[in-house]
Amino acid sequence: MFAFFRPRLLVLVLLIGSPVLMLSTVYWKSRTQRICVADWLPIDDPCEMISLGNSSNPGDDDLIVDLPVGPESPIQLLVSALAPSQLTVAATAAVEEISAEQVHFRPQPLPKREPDSPKIISGNTTVQISTLGTDLVDPKPAPHPDVRRPAHSREFWIHVTAEPLEDRRAYQRITGDLAFEHGNVQVFIDHDVSETADVQMRAAQIAKILDQEILPVLRGFLGPVRDVSGKGRLTVLMTPWLSRLQGGATQVKGFVRGTDFQPDLEHPFSNRGAILYLNTDLPHGTGLKTLLLHEATHAAIFSLAAGKLSDTPVPEDWINEGLAHLAERRLGGDWSNIDYRVARFYQQPETSPLEVRDYFRSDRWRDHGCRGASFLFLNEYARSSSSALPVLRNLLQRQWTILNEVEFERDRRNWIVSLARSTWYSDVPRKLGRFLNSGPRFHVWNVTERNDFALQTAGTATQFIELTSPRLGWFRLRIPKSSVDTSWQVTILKPPAGKPEVCVRARWNVVGQVESEKQQVPHSEPCDTRLIVSLSAALPAPWHWSDLACEATEGEQHLVRNWKINPSRAGTDSTEPVWLNPGRELALPLDFKPLQVKRVLKVRLQGPSGQTAWIWTDVPEPAITQGMIAATLDSNPREVTLKR
Repeated sequence: MFAFFRPRLLVLVLLIGSPVLMLSTVYWKSRTQRICVADWLPIDDPCEMISLGNSSNPGDDDLIVDLPVGPESPIQLLVSALAPSQLTVAATAAVEEISAEQVHFRPQPLPKREPDSPKIISGNTTVQISTLGTDLVDPKPAPHPDVRRPAHSREFWIHVTAEPLEDRRAYQRITGDLAFEHGNVQVFIDHDVSETADVQMRAAQIAKILDQEILPVLRGFLGPVRDVSGKGRLTVLMTPWLSRLQGGATQVKGFVRGTDFQPDLEHPFSNRGAILYLNTDLPHGTGLKTLLLHEATHAAIFSLAAGKLSDTPVPEDWINEGLAHLAERRLGGDWSNIDYRVARFYQQPETSPLEVRDYFRSDRWRDHGCRGASFLFLNEYARSSSSALPVLRNLLQRQWTILNEVEFERDRRNWIVSLARSTWYSDVPRKLGRFLNSGPRFHVWNVTERNDFALQTAGTATQFIELTSPRLGWFRLRIPKSSVDTSWQVTILKPPAGKPEVCVRARWNVVGQVESEKQQVPHSEPCDTRLIVSLSAALPAPWHWSDLACEATEGEQHLVRNWKINPSRAGTDSTEPVWLNPGRELALPLDFKPLQVKRVLKVRLQGPSGQTAWIWTDVPEPAITQGMIAATLDSNPREVTLKR
């Protein structure tokens, strides 16, 4: 689970795009000031450029693009930072309006590059399981009675402080009492936990789900879980210590430690066995099965590495976590363990690196956006194959550890393009779990109002930007070169024309008095609180409101409310939005009590031929000062006194 960081080299390549009708001009300056023609911008296929970023002369290697931007010609930039994930790449992009006569070069169409077919590595020809460790026996065992053996106990060590993993003092020794055995699974409970009926019932439930429902399908999906202790058992430890990891700063539902699969490593760094660590506070229903699927997949992945396979190193964390989330969705789990992570990635994709070798040492162990990115990327990679098993094993073989690998760059490019295109049409699932499937948030850059835009992107992450203008014109975009060790990868897309030019605003409306025993903590019971959502302009026919969501996904807080907007039914009950005027404003029944996390509002508009448009805005927090709440009513500020 915790892999040491290893530096990588960056070698950049130019990928050739598809030829169609020419719509813009793309070039960059080389170190010798020679103008080079790059890919072309077609209406259906992306154009990609990579700046060299290795010149010491000012202005050399800046990325320069001449683009036509207007009301019917928005341009989307997908700006990726080619840098290690621990770095943040920053620059200021700039535009200047030019005449049509100043447009440089109209390149001839370049030959179309056919994408390589996916390489499927068969488990029979490439993956050969070593005899190291003992298989968990028959994947379809006969039913076993529950066995209670409280006298049988063993010691476990887990890392619980904020100190480095190499520090012995950072580990807590835990005594676990064997609670239940079921087939190939044994469940231990922390000796310090009170023996309640609920804990005992949960231990039995976990043993049965793992033994009967998860291990059989996981073996056929990815491979067996191997017990390096030689006892042929998958061990589970239930302990409340998972609620106070990193010195009490972090709580998790479960984890698997890769060092446990190294039998030659001493305590406390290895507990020498196939072990799942679970919190005593666990979800119910399908959420429990999803969690167990996730952690058991980690155990299977570490088992492959423990088998000393010639081509299977210990996987990097981003692949490990992405595959575990992928197994949740492929093997019967629900969305509860990944939907909020995808939503977090969608909110700020530029802050969520994809390729993170070691989440713990990168201080991204609980970075949900990174996990959402890895799941979406691997899901896109695997969905094109009819057989998931060889694809997943192929992922473990390839590793994608070098940023200069042409195949990886193409895979990542195709993925971010598919993310952008998912926002164009309604042929994608409406929801992913509890959250609307909005796709990534685009930052809107009106090039006639602002001539610069701040780029700030984490290494291997992508910033999504849409260039707009109220009038049609030619604009020269310049993205400065980055440092010697980092570069930009820019993909240019032209979305379908006809998107309505509207923006969304949100404000709080408070009617009545607010009662509270404490001035700083307002409550909404005695008054009417609504979030007013308004469009800046009426929607042109046949565009209409489609979906609306208010979300907060930061840290461990995940809040979501979403509605399917139906103009004929809005406001029929207290949980539905209320129309304030036809087609322009909605009032949402939301509590305005301040949160520790920022809320965002997402609005989807539906247009002709399945077109969609997503509009994002941040939800302001009500100002609370001196026992007063500053709110708005019909755009006029007013104050509501707090009763004491």
